[in-house]
Amino acid sequence: MIVQITLVAGTERGGGSQVEVETAMSIDTNDPRWTTSLVDGVTQHAQEGARRLLTHLTPPLPAGWQGFVPLADVAPQINIPEIDR
Repeated sequence: MIVQITLVAGTERGGGSQVEVETAMSIDTNDPRWTTSLVDGVTQHAQEGARRLLTHLTPPLPAGWQGFVPLADVAPQINIPEIDR
């Protein structure tokens, strides 16, 4: 049995673009453990496809970026009123 896996990300609305990643795998249905092989193979191929999609969808990072994002850049600032004691 040949299983084809296609992952699509993006939108067609508003002239948006889509990114598609496709892969195929072969499963021997004569093997008594073919169902396990199918689940394991689909999981592995889907994870790899998702990683490939991620590289296409993420914007390029600035040179020298170390992977740190300050919390202040992503969390809204909140003011907590002081409590009278």
